[in-house]
Amino acid sequence: MSATQSKERRSGSRQFHKKSRNSCLPCRRRRVKCNLQPPTCANCNRRNERCSYTQESRESHTSNKILDAHGGSSEDNPISFNYSDFNSYFPILYSQDLCESRHLVPRLPTSPIAWVMERTFTLSWLSESEREDISLEFDRQANSFKYVQETIAALYALHEWSQIQPRSNLYAIAYKHHIEASISFRHSQAEVNTANWIATLLFGIGVIVFQFATALTTSDETDNYLQLLHVLRKSSYIATELAPYIRASPLMQFTVSQHTRHQSHLDEQTWNAVCCLDALDYPEDTTEEARLSCVQAIAALKRWVAAVKGYPKNWRQFIDWPAAVSEQYLSALSNKHPVALVIFIYWCSVMHRSPRRWYMVGWTNRAATVAMKHLGPEWDLVLEFPRNVLSNGLNTVDRLAFPAGNLYGM
Repeated sequence: MSATQSKERRSGSRQFHKKSRNSCLPCRRRRVKCNLQPPTCANCNRRNERCSYTQESRESHTSNKILDAHGGSSEDNPISFNYSDFNSYFPILYSQDLCESRHLVPRLPTSPIAWVMERTFTLSWLSESEREDISLEFDRQANSFKYVQETIAALYALHEWSQIQPRSNLYAIAYKHHIEASISFRHSQAEVNTANWIATLLFGIGVIVFQFATALTTSDETDNYLQLLHVLRKSSYIATELAPYIRASPLMQFTVSQHTRHQSHLDEQTWNAVCCLDALDYPEDTTEEARLSCVQAIAALKRWVAAVKGYPKNWRQFIDWPAAVSEQYLSALSNKHPVALVIFIYWCSVMHRSPRRWYMVGWTNRAATVAMKHLGPEWDLVLEFPRNVLSNGLNTVDRLAFPAGNLYGM
């Protein structure tokens, strides 16, 4: 053995410590400290070796990350949620997809972002090669933009938190990464361009997902639906800026063909129910401003329902109606105006038919239920349609059949 190798081994032995379970396998074999930076750690890069990461159980990951990274519940401890964490646990989590499992072909994802994208953005309907192409592109974006890394880390931690009973402090980790992503995004170049539009898209969608997911355990008594509507409205500004880049992007080839193959048809019952909103009676104390805002919101809802054919399937369709209503309508909704509440409940019932996604489970039902509690029995007949959709899971088969559709919808 050469003197250099002997020195390296002795040095590595002194650096060995109990937390080396997160190291890549070559570093563990050599008992040297790994810097935990995929795709190739510093040691493997220096030796020009293939770098791999350990695969531990999901339960071990959850407990170890809470103990090692979060130090109990102290907010003062640094939070480490780097790519090695994703690489270590994705293969185990991959087989536990809750919504799209019947479409998935078991495999090991090629990058930490691959599983997050498929799980969160429902890309499992793409072919193997298409998923790999998108995963590589998202990997490049995450390596180039800090706010994309933080967004992915936030969504991953939030997903883990949503699956654990009792709730752990993973929410604190998720929230910290979400804040870091927002700060980094604000400090980055504000103008959307050819270099950052995909990163901007990921961040924008990530904000929406985070807002939906944080409401997963919200009490049915909490009026937090306005906050989500405001987030969706703000997202429309980013969507408008992104639209030209998305239309011209080669990524569109992955969505257009699927979109045309999964066309839905607006059923007569839904359309008639929405049209009946035009005949609603307004309370006598309704101001002209509130009445006009509700009339405009109903017209926007009818246009939206016709455009999505009763089945919203993509991000742009999620934000179109909130973006179309006026601030005066949101004010009426905030003040619990009965007609404004009914319009919102009808929107929730149509949103209930969107593809099942882990971060939206039960949200439409909870939001509509909270709104209904502010309405008296005189509105029961008007609420028959949304209650039927929300309680009976109308067209559940169709919801399961839909893929992401045209993912971007712009």
